[in-house]
Amino acid sequence: MVFFLCYIKNTMRINTIKIKQELERSKWTLTDLGKEMKPRQSRQAVWYSIRYAKTFRPIEAIAKALKLDPKDLIR
Repeated sequence: MVFFLCYIKNTMRINTIKIKQELERSKWTLTDLGKEMKPRQSRQAVWYSIRYAKTFRPIEAIAKALKLDPKDLIR
């Protein structure tokens, strides 16, 4: 079981291209995305979450703010 969890953690890749496309489509900045997230986050915190998320929780928050399925943000 531990091996399986480590494997998932090491293979999860965030689809940054999809996030960028959705931000451009909705004409949002990272600051706007942070304001829509629960709890609110700064622009820097949103950027860090997009680049270095180690768990699924920040991906869920980003997907909820963008009104997307979280699975769409994972490659």
